[in-house]
Amino acid sequence: AWAYMDPKSLVKGATGVKQLATNNLPTQFTVLGNYPNPFNPSSVIRYALPEEGQVTLRVFNIMGGTVAVIPLGLQKAGINEVSFNAENISSGIYFYNLQVVSGRNNKVSLSSTGKMVVLK
Repeated sequence: AWAYMDPKSLVKGATGVKQLATNNLPTQFTVLGNYPNPFNPSSVIRYALPEEGQVTLRVFNIMGGTVAVIPLGLQKAGINEVSFNAENISSGIYFYNLQVVSGRNNKVSLSSTGKMVVLK
């Protein structure tokens, strides 16, 4: 099977990836995922914050054991990312959890979990 695509009919910038405007803040806390996934030895985890807060990254193995706890400190509202280095852990499936303590009420107000695969 094949298809002919006329280059004149393609929309410039149409890549299937939605570009986020830098002037607009996210309306809700969202983990945008990690890339690359699977990875070796590091992966970047992206997330969107609607307001600033203290962020902590926790990584768990498939049995629920804590592999890493990384306090990321005060993060500004917007799209943020953190690099996770897996040099000291073995191949396998891991879960990461981002928790945000709101600057307003000092309570864990936002939490989200994602899955990543380490291949060595």
